Amino acid sequence: MTADKSYNNLLDIIVEKEKQAPYEGNPREMFRYFVINCFFKDQALENRTFQSFLEKFDIPVGFSTAESLVDLDINVIRTILMGDSIDKSFAAQIMFSKTYLKYFQPHHPSDFSKIPNNIKVELRQAVMKKNEAMINGFNKIHTDMRADKKRTMLTLVALCLKNINRRTGRPLRITEQPVEELIRDHIKGCDKVFTGDSKQLVLLNDMALIRDILKQIFIVKSYTELKKVSDLFVEEVERFRKRAVFASQNEG
Repeated sequence: MTADKSYNNLLDIIVEKEKQAPYEGNPREMFRYFVINCFFKDQALENRTFQSFLEKFDIPVGFSTAESLVDLDINVIRTILMGDSIDKSFAAQIMFSKTYLKYFQPHHPSDFSKIPNNIKVELRQAVMKKNEAMINGFNKIHTDMRADKKRTMLTLVALCLKNINRRTGRPLRITEQPVEELIRDHIKGCDKVFTGDSKQLVLLNDMALIRDILKQIFIVKSYTELKKVSDLFVEEVERFRKRAVFASQNEG
């Protein structure tokens, strides 16, 4: 099973928030943020009472065994989340609770023991799926960090272009040369690892150079459209700069 797409930005969230109160040195609260804003985001947005329930929910103490969520071994996280059984797993504690059942299983009793067996089976399957999705989300954090530590300038620029296309759906041009050649013609040191140092950032923030690449990759019909995609490129570079710095500071 792959991670839920809505969990793809967990590392970006850690990078942005981990040094802020109340998350600094407090992985339990960082995990609570994930629970409310990622893992159970739709339900929390739908129901304020359920959100309040999550805000007060007792996060497992196992998350306090490290200074950061990224320092926790994935096997430790799996053990914390899976518990001794499905019914005692982390997702089950939430999804079998009276608060959850009252609002998201309104046609059945809010007492799990009184729910029809066929509905219990469905709920257990949903719990298993949620637990695995959370674990895979944490797996992706570590996969992303490993990639951030070795991403080359070439790969970075290509990834920024790909993300701009994904975010905007802007149509692509048929380039006269392979995209890799196009990037190499414009960007010096393509095979060097992107660390976000000043020389690399000067190059990647050269708007004349970057816009020339963008105009050859995307169909843009006005200066306004070109500015929008170039602004997105700058945003992507900054996002990956923060991640590269974070990865270098967390060498484990």
